[in-house]
Amino acid sequence: MPPSQFITHIVDPTESELTFFWRDKTGEPYQYFRRIKQALASENKILRIAMNGGTFQEDLTLLGLYIENGELLYRLSRRQ
Repeated sequence: MPPSQFITHIVDPTESELTFFWRDKTGEPYQYFRRIKQALASENKILRIAMNGGTFQEDLTLLGLYIENGELLYRLSRRQ
C-alpha cells in the first residue's frame, strides 16, 4: 500500500484572513467553491484556498454545530 499523502497549508491570522462560508447574502447555501470565488470577486477579494469543512444533509443544511463571526447559526444535531 502506498504511503498516505497530505497537503498542508498554514494560515497565520495576523497575515491572512480565515473565513468560513455557508450561505450567500440571500441565505442560499454556496454549494460550490466557484460561487464563493465569484462572490468574493464582486468585492475585489481573492479566494486563495478552499476546503469542505462540514457535513451536510441532502437539503444542504448542516449536520453539525456552526458558529460564524461569534454567532451561532446552526445548533449541534444530536439525532442518531
